[in-house]
Amino acid sequence: MRVDYNIDSTNRLFVRYGVENITGFAQPINTNKIFSQSQPRHPQNVVATYTRTISATKLNEFSLSYNRDIFGTVDAISGSSFNIARDLLIPGLTNDPYATGVPSIGISGMTGFGTTAPNTIWDENRRAADTFSFARGSHSMRAGVDFQHVLTRRQTFQFVDGTFTFTGSQSGSAFADFLLDWPNQLQESFAGDPRIRPGEQFCRLFGWRLHSFFTDDWKVTPKLTISMGLRWEMNSPVRDTRGLTPNFDFSTQQLYPALFHSQYLYNWDYHDFAPRFGMAYRPFGGDKTVVRASYGVFYNVNMWNNFQVMDVNPPFLISINQLNPPGNPW
Repeated sequence: MRVDYNIDSTNRLFVRYGVENITGFAQPINTNKIFSQSQPRHPQNVVATYTRTISATKLNEFSLSYNRDIFGTVDAISGSSFNIARDLLIPGLTNDPYATGVPSIGISGMTGFGTTAPNTIWDENRRAADTFSFARGSHSMRAGVDFQHVLTRRQTFQFVDGTFTFTGSQSGSAFADFLLDWPNQLQESFAGDPRIRPGEQFCRLFGWRLHSFFTDDWKVTPKLTISMGLRWEMNSPVRDTRGLTPNFDFSTQQLYPALFHSQYLYNWDYHDFAPRFGMAYRPFGGDKTVVRASYGVFYNVNMWNNFQVMDVNPPFLISINQLNPPGNPW
């Protein structure tokens, strides 16, 4: 949905909203519902921009926006009383109704089966920005500020239903090992703290960004235009509001923050100044030949995927990885 509203000759309003609500479905060859998974997705985006012409030489544009994307993978049996690990007397695996699914079974030379662990991805971005443009003589100038509030949530489970690999290391036949229940490798997770669900990786990362800029396009002569600008970026350190992404401090040789204690994961940086310079020169006048040159300093914001992997650090996501030596079945 989009609306463009000309309030009067000097004021305009633009609004757009988009939403998608779909559920993907993963179904293997085996049609039993315990092997199937749904993948719900519900992204939304809304933006509103108000433009005001203050005078013939002054223009202001103010914008608000919100973006959210939710994507997940859920077992068809999540939340039910079904627990194949319990029914088959496989010890040590979770009893959490949300996470109990079919263990991952790998058989060399054959197609394996089992479901992937349930997961949820939730990203949000709230933004407010304002840009003021004005002209004076041979100068065309712009100044602006951009503020963003960013949230990222990631929840997944690893080895929560167990992973069993059969290679034929015991009997000489991978399928025979499967029938005999002689895996070559077993992986399963457990909780290192009673407040943590077994195998769960769950981070809620939070941060904000404040970016500002000023530019001046100066028409020095009919042949020469010079562009100058300066940008300053403030990107807050990332922190986990749940306190479940421990980092390592090399100076103290300790993990921080403390369990369930929210704290910034690194130090602030106030020095991200980014100058810009450019020129356009028409040596012969007219539009056939233009010589351009530019220089700028640019910064990238942190990739948050680099931080969410820290929720596998101790004491989280502790797992057992047991190998069965050939010829020595359990």
